[in-house]
Amino acid sequence: MEFNFSVNGDKLRLSGKNDAVSGNSNTYNCNFDFSNDYNDMVCFAVFTASDENFTVEIRDNKCLVPYEVLENGEYFQVGIFATKEDEGEFKRLSTNSVGINVVTGAYTVFSVPGTPDLWERYLFDVIRERELAKKEKEGAMAAAKTAAEEAARISAKEAADRVTENIDENIRCEVLNQRAEIVEEVLLALPDGDEVSY
Repeated sequence: MEFNFSVNGDKLRLSGKNDAVSGNSNTYNCNFDFSNDYNDMVCFAVFTASDENFTVEIRDNKCLVPYEVLENGEYFQVGIFATKEDEGEFKRLSTNSVGINVVTGAYTVFSVPGTPDLWERYLFDVIRERELAKKEKEGAMAAAKTAAEEAARISAKEAADRVTENIDENIRCEVLNQRAEIVEEVLLALPDGDEVSY
């Protein structure tokens, strides 16, 4: 069940259905067709009943009618405001309010949980974002640990290769030293004046 609104500048108009039935919860959707005045603005619907206001953020041009405005009274009102920061200046656009009749429904025992207000929704969003950030941090830490272990493994292999190269070089040097000692012994063993032919 839907209420369809057109929003043109500071004018709000309701087309089609203009009444609701008490006792419903999370049943009525509001759809808004915004003019270009609302581009890049954060929009809110304000529902008023029995001198109480319920502010709901409009997302994707839609929002739900809060349960509370259907609970008491014979009508509720809907208005829109939107905000944005424009080159360092705060801008707000507000519309008139439109009335919607409330017909008494069959359900009269009001035990349905209330609609979270704007700040409760904001808190829920913050908590959800915090949990997502925590999971991302844990994932990043696990990835960093894996990368460190891989780097350590590679470093250990490189160190082992260098040790092996050093050992090979030491062996070559030792062999050359032994050959030099043999040549020196042969030269010392030759009588004076003898020539060595190579």
